[in-house]
Amino acid sequence: MIDQLITALSKEVEMSAVEIADTLWLALQMQEFQAESVSSGLPLNKEDERGINKQESQSEQGILPNISDLEKTQTQPPEEQKAGIYPRNQQHTSKSLDLSFKVPDAPSLREPLTLARGLKPLMRRVPSGRELVLDEAATIQRIADEGLWIPVIKPTVEPWLDLELVVDEAISMQIWRHTIKELERLLKNYGIFRDVRVWGLITDENEQVQIRRGIGATAKNQTTRSPKELIDPSGRRLVLVVSDCVSSLWRNGAVTPVLELWAKQGSMAIVQMLPKWLWKRTALGRASEVRLRGLTPGMSNHKLIAKEVSLWDELEEEKGVKVPVFTLEADKVVTWAQMLSGKGGIWTLGYVFKLDATPVNKDNGLFNLAHSDLSAEERVQAFRVTASPMARKLAGLLASAPVISLPIVRLIREAMLKDSQQVHVAEVFLGGLLKSLSEINADTNPDYVQYDFMDGVRELLVDSVPSQYVLNVVDEISKYVARKAGLSLEDFATVLRNPQQFKDSGIVEEVGYFATVTAQVLRRLGGEYAKWADEINTQLLEEDTKVLYEARLFIIGEGGVGKTSLANKLIDSKYKLKLEGGDNPEKSTEGIDVLHLDFPNFSGNPFRMNIWDFGGQEIYHATHQFFFTKRSLYLLVADTRQDNTDFNYWLEVVELLSEASPVIIVKNEKQDRPCQVNENQLRGRFPNIKKILSTNLASNRGLSEILTAVQHHISQLPHIGTLLPKTWVRVREALEADNRNHITQDEFFTLCDTHGFKRREDKLQLSGYLHDLGVCLHFQEDPILKNWVILKPEWVTTAVYTVLDTPEVQKALGCFTHKDLAKIWADDQYSDMRDELLQLMMRFKLCYEIPHRPRTYIAPQLLSPNQPKYDWDDRENLILRYYYDFMPKGMLTRFIVEMHKPIDNELIWKDGVILTDGNARAEVIEAYYKNEIRIRVSGFPKKDLLTRIRHEFNKIHDSYEKLRYQELIPCNCPTCKGSQNPHAYALKKLQERIQNQNHEIECDKPPYHKVNVHSLIDDAIGHIQISQATENDQREEYYSREAYEDMQEITKLAVSREITLKQEQAMTNEKNQTWTGDRVDGDKVMGDKDTIAGNKMKTGDVAGDAIAGNKIVNSQNLAQAAKDIKDLLDQISATDRSNKPTIIAVKAIEAIEKNPTLKDRIINAGKEAGFAALDAAVDHPSVKIVTAAIKGAMEA
Repeated sequence: MIDQLITALSKEVEMSAVEIADTLWLALQMQEFQAESVSSGLPLNKEDERGINKQESQSEQGILPNISDLEKTQTQPPEEQKAGIYPRNQQHTSKSLDLSFKVPDAPSLREPLTLARGLKPLMRRVPSGRELVLDEAATIQRIADEGLWIPVIKPTVEPWLDLELVVDEAISMQIWRHTIKELERLLKNYGIFRDVRVWGLITDENEQVQIRRGIGATAKNQTTRSPKELIDPSGRRLVLVVSDCVSSLWRNGAVTPVLELWAKQGSMAIVQMLPKWLWKRTALGRASEVRLRGLTPGMSNHKLIAKEVSLWDELEEEKGVKVPVFTLEADKVVTWAQMLSGKGGIWTLGYVFKLDATPVNKDNGLFNLAHSDLSAEERVQAFRVTASPMARKLAGLLASAPVISLPIVRLIREAMLKDSQQVHVAEVFLGGLLKSLSEINADTNPDYVQYDFMDGVRELLVDSVPSQYVLNVVDEISKYVARKAGLSLEDFATVLRNPQQFKDSGIVEEVGYFATVTAQVLRRLGGEYAKWADEINTQLLEEDTKVLYEARLFIIGEGGVGKTSLANKLIDSKYKLKLEGGDNPEKSTEGIDVLHLDFPNFSGNPFRMNIWDFGGQEIYHATHQFFFTKRSLYLLVADTRQDNTDFNYWLEVVELLSEASPVIIVKNEKQDRPCQVNENQLRGRFPNIKKILSTNLASNRGLSEILTAVQHHISQLPHIGTLLPKTWVRVREALEADNRNHITQDEFFTLCDTHGFKRREDKLQLSGYLHDLGVCLHFQEDPILKNWVILKPEWVTTAVYTVLDTPEVQKALGCFTHKDLAKIWADDQYSDMRDELLQLMMRFKLCYEIPHRPRTYIAPQLLSPNQPKYDWDDRENLILRYYYDFMPKGMLTRFIVEMHKPIDNELIWKDGVILTDGNARAEVIEAYYKNEIRIRVSGFPKKDLLTRIRHEFNKIHDSYEKLRYQELIPCNCPTCKGSQNPHAYALKKLQERIQNQNHEIECDKPPYHKVNVHSLIDDAIGHIQISQATENDQREEYYSREAYEDMQEITKLAVSREITLKQEQAMTNEKNQTWTGDRVDGDKVMGDKDTIAGNKMKTGDVAGDAIAGNKIVNSQNLAQAAKDIKDLLDQISATDRSNKPTIIAVKAIEAIEKNPTLKDRIINAGKEAGFAALDAAVDHPSVKIVTAAIKGAMEA
């Protein structure tokens, strides 16, 4: 065959042997490239196109695809091409699809023309030393002047420079491949350079740095070459190294000799793909930042003039390699190009790489968030602190995407983040959030690689995204998936929900992975989306399923009303009651008892009912939040002989904590005394009441009716009849057969692995099901308790409540020690788990360790109800109130546990607490029967302490999904100001006024002063919150939402973000910065001392200025810096909606980084007066975090 081709080309086309060889070589290269190219896709043939058109037509008519048509599609000949659903993965697995489709590309270089114009200084033309052309004008002139018909020859004019584009082929550079391709096209097509060649920078088997022609898969057959090949003795060759400076080549210094080689022989520069604020986290952070200037065009790097940027970095030019560094931003490109062209007075940014730099251990990667020892919460928290706002937006949207690949990223950017740039993609991909699902090497086509989030990260990110944006992302991707599957969106949804109907069509196999991740994302939205997601996931997990006929029955009510007797009677009507006053009376339930009842349901199938008998004593009420769940039926029992049953309380608790699960009220008419209940009123307020029934358990009157009602309504719960994979059933059976009281989460995951399902999401879904059913306890949202799966719920509840029920602990008003616990938990089943059980109590907010009294604890619900005597300064108090439509019990005790450290001299009682912070004091009192918590703060600084208190209450409020409450702001009019009983306004109403441009409100007390809404909020809580309803503001509200709960941890993270203290003055108008009387060279910042050329100044000391108490003797630098910080924090506070000082502080740090003048002023003020003086001079709760971050960066 090949001989015939050669003969044909030789005779018909008259090609030479060399031309034929070149043609065949080119054909092979093109074939290889097309086989690897994701953008080319696989074209639809005419039949496929007709099929899609047909499906679209059916979609318009609302007609589902015919099953027989789908089967015909499945049986088409194998050579017939078909469009698939996902970007194709090079290394196919059972989960990856083997068909590809083209995703519309968003350009990575958003302004290529502007970038090309920036290179205009390099577009010089010089005489060629190799080619000559006829000079027509000179030839004509010679003929005219001399009469000689002799041509005049001149050298051709050609571009000044050749370009060698050397691309770092490290794994981290894969995400830039699309950008680099666009850059290559730009450099080749605009005629800027005489020749453009692309090289890959790699290492050989001996870890030596080498280069090869081309990059990626197209270069995999190229032989490696020496970097010396790029040296040009004529000096007309420019080497641009494209890199992010992250890989081991840069960290261990292996690339530095290569840079030196190119720098000595000509011009070279680094095109840095990351933004400058990230450079500190790359190998550039170990080089010295400089400004570089050239005196002549094309001057080699080693001759460039270097000037230090940092005032304390010692520059050793002779021992380093000077390299200009710029990003693909037009202004940076212009500056570098002008410098290279020899334009006078132009300085460009550069770095001096040390030739003797100490290598960095591979385990200490500069982008090291991928380490396995980080939890999902730590990854997300660190990413949010260090990433730009646009990168945080992109991460949130990607978490909503069922499939993650670079083409999908470009699709999301084009559809929803048009202002984003490729650098934001890099922040996400290098931020420790993602992992690749296949191996990546230098030959991998990056568009083929599929990614997923690290375990637990997707859920945290999706939870912070408004549901509308999640749905938009899923919708955008679903459109392409459905179209490429040849289905309308409606039919596609039908396939997802009923895959078994289409299992022979081949469609299920293609949409399986998409459906699984989509279900995972939608489940986080809750409501109907969660139900739909569960339905999808259940259908896809396994064909062999079992119907779920199981639910949990909670028996609730006050203590001593007969709940335990009713539970036993439901199981066995012949159960003999243990009467009060008898020899063996029924013992009140301590905590929770768990019983089981099996019965045939209405269709004859066996039904398992897990009965949870709750202790009704008030001491247990605070823990209802941790156990009440949806997918349950509630039986509320009332004793007719007692008038203490608060029906509203119990019904409100069920509505609040269990999504209004159905309730049956049982009136236990002991001694046949009727119980009067206003049934119509209760049903009107609580529509989830299904039945109100009466019984006399002594005679079993009404018992059969109750049992029938319970069996009927529990069988009607929404999840009953759900198809469960038999793998789930087998795991559940294995758990029930396990005699242990608890296992670790890892052991549970291993058990799931052995029974056939591997995805973490599936395992957590199963544990959530079992938790709701009462089979086990797994608190997935708790950072510590999530590590344990409790197989015997009554074991742990009995252990915890036994402590609270111990007479000695109650007599000590809730105080107990480790020695007490050793006695209480002396039983063998608890002795080995005492520390874990104590941790569980603290996580349930049932107790806390008393500061300065190690191993001594307080259970605040057992405190004395008597309010102690204490003095209170009622002058100029900040007053705040929370009013609740319904107030669940345990609100204040939870707050006390959270805020126990600043409790003032044990001023604490059951309904209140006094807190201190410096000179500020806070009084927090709960008036439960008024549904109110009242807070007042005195002293200085009041707002700081109030902010901390509000932060803790916000966390408590957020833990109740449907809690309805108002935050009441006091009036500050002349009548109310200073009053202990001012008129109050709902914060939400004030925000609505601001939103509607109504900035005044009238006080409700005579003489009805008008007050400014902004000042009301600012005086009370320190900053204005404005809730906007527009789409753009909703986007900003989402992307500024952060969940930072620990101020110390946030301060540490804020400090970890580099505050670059190197001066960034423009070189054309540079002012030398010095400190009076001090040398610049060798200045250091160490430990807690600022050591400046022998002048030692402890932090907080002031040279020439004095600080006495809260009085600050005027210092011009300190006063100006304090004013600037205060103005900046107030400005951010006025627009920030997170209501968290830490978030405001992080935004302020970002703003300070971008303002060198402000940064210098703060640094100098801190050095002259001390950062403690700055803290004291600025009245804002965020200032300490800002100054700590700046000071910490100086000490780094």
